[in-house]
Amino acid sequence: MNQFYLIEGPDKYFDECLKEIEFENMNHIYFRNMISVINDISLDSVIQGFKEQLVGRNLILVVKTEDFSSLNEHYVEKLFFQMVKWLEKEYIYSVIVQNPPNLFLDSMINCSSSQSLEIIHQKYQLPTLDKDNLKDIAINLNEKIIGQKQIITQIIAALYLNINKFENPPVVLMFYGPPGVGKTESANIISSAINETQAFRQQMSMFKTMEFNDYIFGAKLQSKSLARDLKKNSSNVILFDEFNQCPEYIYSAFYQMFDEGFYEDVNYRVSLTNSIIICTSNFETVEEIKNKLGPALFSRFTHLIKFDNLDILSKEKLLERYYKEIIKEFNQEDQALIEALNLKDKILEFVDSFSNVRNIKNGIRMFISRVLAEQFLKEILAFEEVK
Repeated sequence: MNQFYLIEGPDKYFDECLKEIEFENMNHIYFRNMISVINDISLDSVIQGFKEQLVGRNLILVVKTEDFSSLNEHYVEKLFFQMVKWLEKEYIYSVIVQNPPNLFLDSMINCSSSQSLEIIHQKYQLPTLDKDNLKDIAINLNEKIIGQKQIITQIIAALYLNINKFENPPVVLMFYGPPGVGKTESANIISSAINETQAFRQQMSMFKTMEFNDYIFGAKLQSKSLARDLKKNSSNVILFDEFNQCPEYIYSAFYQMFDEGFYEDVNYRVSLTNSIIICTSNFETVEEIKNKLGPALFSRFTHLIKFDNLDILSKEKLLERYYKEIIKEFNQEDQALIEALNLKDKILEFVDSFSNVRNIKNGIRMFISRVLAEQFLKEILAFEEVK
């Protein structure tokens, strides 16, 4: 019986599965190499050509997520039947498919010939939380997020229940407060502690054109889509940054995701079991969040976590941290001059005028660059006068 592998998950997981699937005298044929000539020759002829070139080898057809976007919907609908025919004619020995769209899956269900196949379904599972993850999250938040001590207990409490179950519906968090105080960085700290990678991030302030409307709700199979990208996501943390900036009509797309842990558009359906969904915003109060999002979406957030404005002690700590990093961007001669002019203390004199982390970083760079530029001009102009 021929084996047909259906693998759902990110590229790294797919590649690992691919390495584990072994047959005697095996050769991989990548579908992307076949469709590059689809306008000049039929796929049947391409497959036969591979078979004739690799006599005595077991040909394994490999179809990756992006390959489907190179085909029109009509062809995708018939592709599974085509593959079954190739298997029956022994043009190929097995098929391995990553993240096929709904059209392809529906044709699998409706194909009577699929009964002659052994369909092996492998699915990537996001890791479950454990106490070591929570420990890493708490330590890193404490060390890296300055001036927001109150968020640590709230975040750990929001995640704690998930260490007791293998499969969990999404935890849906709203990080709200002024810009540039650590909301996005906190999301990445959570992701890094669990997955050793940054969060899956979408900048929601960009979702104001028809192109992004299609991205959220799905359109043609050839177009990019949120559901397809989530299929390939390997992080537990899904970050919707600046959630308050996207058009209100998009909010309805998140009802099922936040509530049931599934996301579906016209082409793909994806499970979000064990996900941590974080929306950041610049809302100032809970009432403002409720009024903007509406009761239906507001009620789907499991926790609302407020980030505060930075106090002066926090600003001083951040200045100390970033000053050390930023002076390394200058050459040794400039660094010596920066220290001689005692620029750090001069910046500290007006540190309270900064409102957030971005202001502090930019303020340090601008002040140092301006002082160095003044010194440079003073030297060269004085030299010109002497000449």
